[in-house]
Amino acid sequence: RAATSNAPSLGWTHRFASLPALDTDTNLVAQEAEVELLRGVGLLGEVRPDQNEALIRTNVWNNESLAVRRGVGRTLAFYVGLKKGSNTRWVHLLDADTGQRLARYSESSGYTDFSSLRRPDGR
Repeated sequence: RAATSNAPSLGWTHRFASLPALDTDTNLVAQEAEVELLRGVGLLGEVRPDQNEALIRTNVWNNESLAVRRGVGRTLAFYVGLKKGSNTRWVHLLDADTGQRLARYSESSGYTDFSSLRRPDGR
């Protein structure tokens, strides 16, 4: 899908719009490679596994489809779980500039996009 602005796009949106092979879910090296791809295109800032948080750059995030956002959330949730040595896989995705919640992904409850729940004043 083409970006609707001059902000960078993931370009390979199909990659995160589909579920990865099951053997990558428990492979930390494979998950780290996926995280580096997200950093490389400017979408991902910092990941805080101890707080189950990832800081997202919204100039890229806002140009991606819901399927891609869900895939990014899933990837980061599995990465955080592996980094912590936990079988519980979930992550809060926060705006890197404001700290505002963008979304949450949990293996047990799926993806929640908070942007659709915001009031017109942005809160």
